Amino acid sequence: MTSLLGLGSDGQKLGFRPHRKHVARMKARFVVDQVQATMGLEAQGLRAAKDELYHKTVGRILAKNEKMW
Repeated sequence: MTSLLGLGSDGQKLGFRPHRKHVARMKARFVVDQVQATMGLEAQGLRAAKDELYHKTVGRILAKNEKMW
């Protein structure tokens, strides 16, 4: 049961990280939210522009990650 919580048998936190694609998606969502806050994409009804920005950002972050590995 303790391993499900990310804790070892002695209660220490195990050092696992989320998958890099998941991290990229989280970062891209943050970027899109920042852009939306400054430009007001939702108010203009530009859902497609928001989706395109999200996918481009995910691709850019993943490409950058591949260079680092």
